[in-house]
Amino acid sequence: MITRDSKVHVVLVRPYDNRNIGAVARAMKNTGFDRLHLVAAQNYDAEKAAVSACGAVDLLEKAQHWPTLTAALVGMDHVVGFTARSGKNRAPITLLPQWATQFYAHNFASTALLFGPEENGLTNEELYQCRELIRIPAAANCTSYNLSQAVLLSLYELSRHAVGAAMHAPPVQTSKAAWSEFEKLDRLVEAGVRALGFVNNHSPMAIPAIIKNLLRRCCPDQREMRILQGLFGSMSPQRTSSTSDDCSPVSEDQLSAQVPGEGN
Repeated sequence: MITRDSKVHVVLVRPYDNRNIGAVARAMKNTGFDRLHLVAAQNYDAEKAAVSACGAVDLLEKAQHWPTLTAALVGMDHVVGFTARSGKNRAPITLLPQWATQFYAHNFASTALLFGPEENGLTNEELYQCRELIRIPAAANCTSYNLSQAVLLSLYELSRHAVGAAMHAPPVQTSKAAWSEFEKLDRLVEAGVRALGFVNNHSPMAIPAIIKNLLRRCCPDQREMRILQGLFGSMSPQRTSSTSDDCSPVSEDQLSAQVPGEGN
């Protein structure tokens, strides 16, 4: 018996085939997942999507629509991207079966699974937003899957491990930094490394993105995030409203106050 999992959010980025969107909803219903998000869906037509949803129209009806990926990730604690491509400036890639085996051991409160558009997948900028990158095994002469197939394979692998994991799950990680805090940190990193001269107009464009992605993969908690924001904020001699909300060095009392119940 497959159990329902509401901690996993399926996020389709710039999907343009309504039939695929409906098929994704059906795959989610089959495997016990019910949180669907559509980011900048192109020419979305609920009636056309419903044709291939087959019993999962309710998931389409309650799907959340977002204008940007940044907006969709605000409430997430963990972000995972699916891609068939690798690159020297990207995070290490894990194969789907190995990742699914370990997924529930972390027990994040909310995880976004990002799937790119049918034709060319997630962009580099979108992949930099991800803490983990996953590849679905495929034949060497045909490495990419149809969008709905990719979602089905991924969720099926997760569902296989969900029941046993629920019986031995660690406490939900509620102290991890919210994903929205990384957006603030990104601005501070960009301003800080430029102020130091580490990055300038002649530097490779990927360097700031690599730093930002590295900090995501460090998986900081709320207290550590506050330290990182203070560190990079202090690098910039000019603190404008566009790069800082409160980026001055912080005291130990302020740091401890970020996490309820945390002492010295």
